[in-house]
Amino acid sequence: MIRYHTFKQFVVRLCGLSIGLVGCGEAPRDNPLDPLSPHYNSRGHLLVHTQTYYSPNQPLAGVSLLLAPANLVQITDARGQFLFRDLPADTYRVRAMKPGFAADSQEVVVLPQRTAEIFLQLNALPAFPSISVRSENISTWIPITGETLQLVVEARVTDADGLDDIREVKLYSQRFGFLQDLQRSGVDNRFVAVIREEALAPVSLFDLVGERLWLEARDLAGALSVSDPVHLVRIIESTPLVSEPSGLKVTSPRPRFQWVRLRLPFEYRYRIDLSVFNISFPLPVPLRQVDDISSDSSAFVYDSVLSSGAYVWTLSVIDRFSNLSRSREAVFEVK
Repeated sequence: MIRYHTFKQFVVRLCGLSIGLVGCGEAPRDNPLDPLSPHYNSRGHLLVHTQTYYSPNQPLAGVSLLLAPANLVQITDARGQFLFRDLPADTYRVRAMKPGFAADSQEVVVLPQRTAEIFLQLNALPAFPSISVRSENISTWIPITGETLQLVVEARVTDADGLDDIREVKLYSQRFGFLQDLQRSGVDNRFVAVIREEALAPVSLFDLVGERLWLEARDLAGALSVSDPVHLVRIIESTPLVSEPSGLKVTSPRPRFQWVRLRLPFEYRYRIDLSVFNISFPLPVPLRQVDDISSDSSAFVYDSVLSSGAYVWTLSVIDRFSNLSRSREAVFEVK
């Protein structure tokens, strides 16, 4: 049997607990991590890194970043980074763009009170710092007599990912389509194609005068760059004719080179190419070029002393677009 004072204490404690529960109510929600809190922060950050394409990937500065659908545009800093702050939690697409590089994009989810992080690698595109297209009309009798008409295309092609990233360089014509591959010359960024007219058949080199030509370069990743158009301006059909010295004539160590002066309806200059001639070698060995001789000239006195021996010289007419017409070789001897 419960004593009266014990029962009284139990009733008093029960009442106290009931009063306490009624007085407390729901706990306050001040935690910003609680989605039900009035202080809940539903925004997050996005850190974007832009890098070079190949490993080891290096930071790429100055890259434009387009954030959609927020429609924000920013530029990466010297570390190749930009931090988009306080973005509403959502799914975004970042597109990275920089002149000379293929654009890259990536989708990313930004969560509340978190910093999402993405890395975008941009492939550098081949570029064409210079392109020259010229015709060459060459007469020869060494090693055989003949006439050669050819198209010469030279280009400097660069790639910020390295020269070895350039897979191919091709020459195209507006009317005739693909014409020729250019080959890399040496270890620098020079690519060359020398196309004889017979290799163009059924196209004639004359068909290409004034024609819109361009180069296409593709890198190992498959990105394609197209050059600005270039044009072949003319073919110099007139061939210079040398007179003296020739025919193995013996001359002084400072020979006087003479030729029949041409009269052409465009700006041009003469160039002398002098080589050492040795009957035991199949081809002459180049010795010196004397360039920029006035078109008014019909002679040039050599300005240094040649040693005894046999020599070959040719005379070329060159216009301001580097189109060239060259004489046949003349041989003389110095004793």
